[in-house]
Amino acid sequence: MKHTGILTVRVSAGLRDQELCGIRLIVNPKNLIIGICLASGIGVSAGSVTLKPSADTGLSALNSNNNFGRTDSLILGGIRQSPTASRILLRFELGDVLPANAVITNASLKIKVTKKKDTPPDALVKIFRMNTPWSEGKKSGQQGGLGTAGEATWKTPGTNGLAWMTGGAAFPDFENTASASQTLKAEGTYTFTSQSLIKDLESWLANPASNQGWILIDGNESIPKAVRRIGSRESTANSPQLVIDFEVPPPPPVTVLNITPIPGAVEIRFSAPAGNLYTLQSRENLFESPWTAITNIAAKLTSLEPVIRDPIGNASFLFYRVLIRQID
Repeated sequence: MKHTGILTVRVSAGLRDQELCGIRLIVNPKNLIIGICLASGIGVSAGSVTLKPSADTGLSALNSNNNFGRTDSLILGGIRQSPTASRILLRFELGDVLPANAVITNASLKIKVTKKKDTPPDALVKIFRMNTPWSEGKKSGQQGGLGTAGEATWKTPGTNGLAWMTGGAAFPDFENTASASQTLKAEGTYTFTSQSLIKDLESWLANPASNQGWILIDGNESIPKAVRRIGSRESTANSPQLVIDFEVPPPPPVTVLNITPIPGAVEIRFSAPAGNLYTLQSRENLFESPWTAITNIAAKLTSLEPVIRDPIGNASFLFYRVLIRQID
């Protein structure tokens, strides 16, 4: 089995970090000017992640005892000989690829038709959410190889000695209602997207043990010569991809409770809502000098009201800001 791959991750600026801006100035009796960055209206941040399958395999009614776990392209639709049906199983490992509080806004499953035999009619392909656990297996070759214990075939999911409800799986091995559908024609890439795909992902993120992936079923699977080959995860160029777009709401704003010049220092107290890492930084010139970290404060489980004292030295101007990073 190949290692699960994260193909790309795109994150907009400021997805995990929030800089609190807007300047408040204080002139103390010693004429030291102190500036503190206050909360600004930074909105929701967005990002996306592209995944390749952690497992995929084919199910063939004709070669009902064969496994296809290491085949670089999988058959979908109706082959020439009877019984004709061929189906595809695939699963994506979600793990911790999304921030804990991410909200999925779109999900797209992309597959690539690498070859079609004869002149198959246009095919309405539906994907259904799987319920029965299955095992990818390790057999390769265009016809696969005889499945052994722990390898999915047309007859068995390859887990714990179970059998499908009927050959090739049927409800309740998978949900009765399709999560998405798409019409396949010539060679090329096809995208499945729907709100149901988002719901599937949300369910798997909430309960990772329930993630058994999807099954692809061609509406023409009972028709001879209505077959296409779909790239598998073994093919770097043609692997299926799952693209997840998401948004992350900004952390709760910091409230500066008090800024007090004291002998030789500045005392700053602010609110720190739970679940974030806070970094207090300072610099002597608002626009040119680099920001210097003064301290880091982790408010993991409970909200805090930290008090920080920063020596002023010989500075005539001091500007402060607080960065927030959400703790996973």
